[in-house]
Amino acid sequence: MMVAGSGRIQGHGLPRTPSAETVAKAAMSREALVTNAHAGGTPMHMASSLISKVAKAKMYAAEPERLQFHSFALTVRGDNDTHTVTFQEGVWDCTCKGFHEDHFCAHTMAVERILSVTIPQALRQGEPFDASGIHQV
Repeated sequence: MMVAGSGRIQGHGLPRTPSAETVAKAAMSREALVTNAHAGGTPMHMASSLISKVAKAKMYAAEPERLQFHSFALTVRGDNDTHTVTFQEGVWDCTCKGFHEDHFCAHTMAVERILSVTIPQALRQGEPFDASGIHQV
């Protein structure tokens, strides 16, 4: 006999087994919370798909040499001014005076140090890096 509101079978202390209907309702309500906007709001079966994607993302992030930048632009807030560093199809540029005099500068080298192995080796500005991002002599 069930004890009202306890969820336990009287005399045994065992939890009651939820009905198939209760399990189905719980599953449908969880699924309804997650929708796929690309599919017009239809329920998305996320469990194994999401877990697989997160695992793969972690693997890629742990192996940055898998990634290669080809083009980007960003700003670097220097000591005296903010400069724009660009990398377009293998060509570095910076808006600072030093880059235009020497064809490299502290701003482009700082970006390269941060991005390390994601810059193709042939396009690095003399700072050799391994996969850890540590300067190699």
